[in-house]
Amino acid sequence: MNDTAYGCIEVDRKYRLYLAFLIVALLMLLLTRDVDSFHTAFLSFSGIVLEAFPFMLLGSLVGGIIEEYMPKKMVNSLKDGRLKSVLLGGLIGFAVPVCECAVVTVVYRLIKKGVSPGAAIAYMLAGPTINPIVALSTLVAYRFSWKIMALRIIGGYTIAVIVALIVQKYAGDSLIRKDITSQKTCNLMDSGESGSRWSRVIRTAAGDFVIAGKYLVMGAFLAGLLQSIVSRSIISGVIASPVMSILMMMGLAVCLSICSDGDAFVAASFGKNAFPLSSQMSFMLIGPMLDIKLMLMYRIVFRKRAIPVIAISVIAVVLCVSYLLHVLGPVFT
Repeated sequence: MNDTAYGCIEVDRKYRLYLAFLIVALLMLLLTRDVDSFHTAFLSFSGIVLEAFPFMLLGSLVGGIIEEYMPKKMVNSLKDGRLKSVLLGGLIGFAVPVCECAVVTVVYRLIKKGVSPGAAIAYMLAGPTINPIVALSTLVAYRFSWKIMALRIIGGYTIAVIVALIVQKYAGDSLIRKDITSQKTCNLMDSGESGSRWSRVIRTAAGDFVIAGKYLVMGAFLAGLLQSIVSRSIISGVIASPVMSILMMMGLAVCLSICSDGDAFVAASFGKNAFPLSSQMSFMLIGPMLDIKLMLMYRIVFRKRAIPVIAISVIAVVLCVSYLLHVLGPVFT
């Protein structure tokens, strides 16, 4: 098979991975049909996929619109990689309200347009946390507590900017896939110049959706598998330690892979079990930035070695911000 670069993923060298995934999934289906853990994994997997697909479709459509209609002036303001462009990149989330299920395909198109890695990462991490839909769901979940909603928005934006600056300073363009920055094309992701502008938007969106869907399905499968394995008893006994409580809630958010449009309701439910606000907030901050399905979907844009860099940076900064919130807790309660 011809080794061709094409927009977001090297298909010719990935078929074996997809085949292995399919074989493992089918073996689980055949060997564990009557096991409770299998039903838990299946329900989690199907829930994540069904919840994420509409938002991913929306994100693909937004990416197609960006590819066709984004003004050059706006692109130029996000190209230089300076602090101003990173700050502006993070703020795009207010204007482009997509959750983490959809944000990666939008980021792909932003980078294809020439947006700097720092600005793109800032948007990728901040957008699913600070957008108006997530803000409203957080407000409702916490019984119209404007303080908690503001804390989530400010915390999410701050973390996104810090991580983007760290990643851009120590890695920069070397983290982005070469087939994106070199502008090489493929039949699936880049549909050419023929047809009307809206027909090109639809073709671009369709290609992005198909490619991203592969990673979503594999990520959802792994998340469902982990949820069926992790014992609920692990949760007990950690509330007394602020750091352990925060770390446990961060790990839970990564494993559960809940869409940011609804994760505030899950986080709020832990408050009934005496989890402090700092650990609830850590759940809401890290979930839209780093979960199992996202770590796979990030491969659409970033090289393999970029994923650990982004993951470690996000974990470290979220932990610091959440612990700071614990220390300053009385100010906000």
